Amino acid sequence: MKIGIVWEHGVSKWTMAPFEGLSKNHDVTVFVGQKNKYDTSDVLLKKQALSKKEEFWCAVKNPRLAMKYLRAPYKRFYFYLLSLSQYITDDFDVIICHDGSRSLSSLTELKKIKPFKLVVSYAENIPFRSIYDDKTNVIKKRSWKCIDLLVPWCKTVEEALLEEGVNKMIRTIPMGVSHEIFRPLPKDTELCKRYGLDTSKFTFSYIGKLVSWKGVQHLLYAANVLRRRGVTNFQISITGKGAQLENLKKIISDAELDDYVVFTGSLPYREVGRLYSITDCLVLPSVPTITWQEQFGMVLVEAMSCRKPILAANSGSIPEVSQGACLLHTPGSWRELARDMEALMNDASLYENLAEAGYRRALAEYSDKRTSTLYEDALLELFPVA
Repeated sequence: MKIGIVWEHGVSKWTMAPFEGLSKNHDVTVFVGQKNKYDTSDVLLKKQALSKKEEFWCAVKNPRLAMKYLRAPYKRFYFYLLSLSQYITDDFDVIICHDGSRSLSSLTELKKIKPFKLVVSYAENIPFRSIYDDKTNVIKKRSWKCIDLLVPWCKTVEEALLEEGVNKMIRTIPMGVSHEIFRPLPKDTELCKRYGLDTSKFTFSYIGKLVSWKGVQHLLYAANVLRRRGVTNFQISITGKGAQLENLKKIISDAELDDYVVFTGSLPYREVGRLYSITDCLVLPSVPTITWQEQFGMVLVEAMSCRKPILAANSGSIPEVSQGACLLHTPGSWRELARDMEALMNDASLYENLAEAGYRRALAEYSDKRTSTLYEDALLELFPVA
């Protein structure tokens, strides 16, 4: 098969690793926009760059298709529509994209004139979520009838699709990670020194966006509860960037947690794999909103692959993905989180049971190689042999 991947500006090692295995038996190209957010140097797929300059010249060559931009109901409605029209030739069998994006909008238009099968990787786990965003809702209503295969990331996502009454071919395929990057490693003392972490203390880590709905502030509230109880044999590392960084620093200052918390900043993907070696436990205290709840949580799979237990909110897809590896607390309840943090520090048997169960689950369910195999099987179903 000849396969194209259009992932808007989100092409990265972690989003593409599950597709790299497809390139062993198939011709796979990923299209990379000019403003792609991540480094793609270690993405092991054939890459085709897309640029604004090229898009302009494609408009000159194809003014009829370029009129789609002028007639679009919203700005930024298409993703390199004209360039993709040039590069996605008629010999492409399948194009894969992510849900609700401008990429999907562009591919919907191109599917009217090209014979490829359209496959949508889907992570949204709230039914009818698109009604809260007019542009997303328009894209969804225009595109849904053109989709040949929907690929939910987990059963929670599949259930949301079914609750919407979706009548499409659905194959649930969990996103896996590279077990070469994410694997159990001895504690990296050099990394501890770099970030000022005490190797004798229990380290709770948050890895992700520093935004309110990810709930990282609740980890700080929980740390304050423990500190006020006289529990001091722990520390917290926070990795990521986002709008709440300065507010988190203010909480740390006011709660007198300066000696307990370090920020590592945002790290390259492979460096995150090393970071888990100095982590004793991953914390994901996500808080659901009217338009979002934790969709899959790649950090859950990463931590499990590194044989680390998890403390997380009982929200969205977290219970399904982290089954057996996690202590769950009520979303927003930092006191419950503090309880679980203390329990994990004091109960070695509990720690080992969670770590081992998660590791075994990650090996069985969440490898990039397994994801590639499941995708290949699903794509072949689109082309039944007569």
